Parts: sequence; C-alpha cells; structure tokens
Amino acid sequence: MPLTKVSSELFEGNSITGSRASPQNIVAGVGILFVGRSSFQTWFVQGSGGAVTVTANPAISAGVVGQSLRLVGRSDTNILTLNDGNGLDLNGPIILSSSSSIDLLFDGTNWVETSRR
Repeated sequence: MPLTKVSSELFEGNSITGSRASPQNIVAGVGILFVGRSSFQTWFVQGSGGAVTVTANPAISAGVVGQSLRLVGRSDTNILTLNDGNGLDLNGPIILSSSSSIDLLFDGTNWVETSRR
C-alpha cells in the first residue's frame, strides 16, 4: 500500500527498522541515526557489543514535526540508556532492555517522551 502524503515532508504510514530477532546496534557517540518520513516509526534497538549509554548530540537525529518514534529494547545484556537532553525531552533516563519501550514525538527541536513501558 502506498504512503499517503500528510504534509510536504511527512507521509502517513508505519515503518519498521530492525526486528525482534535482529535489532539495530546503537553506538554511544553516534546515537540513533533516524531516517524516514513515515508518520510512525518503530525501531528495535540494543547497545552495540554491550551496555551503551548514548552520548551523541543529538542522541536521535531530527525528524519531521509531528513524527512519532517508538524504540523497543531487545537485550538484557546489550541494554541501551538514553538520558534527558541532547535533543531528547524525557521524564528522566530510560534503560531499554528486553521488551521495554519508549514512545517519542518530534516537536521541531526535541524528541519528546509521550509514554514508556
């Protein structure tokens, strides 16, 4: 099914990066190199080669205003930690381990937390 254009930069639809069995490996100093113009994105993630705290600025590359991003952790060993700041507006740090998740909305400047599990 083709994507429907919502605005000049955003398309209605879902996009998935990685999978439960093969998540994206995230490096501390690089962060999450978010790409895509779907209105809702799901990324399955884990730390690259062990526990990782993202230190990149921005922690997640910019999206399009109104775009939603769900990050789903996939490992209890290669956990991924995101802290408030560096382009993230979080209600405190989050540790993404196996099956934990955070939902974010891009406001034009920051990825703002809308919920977590």
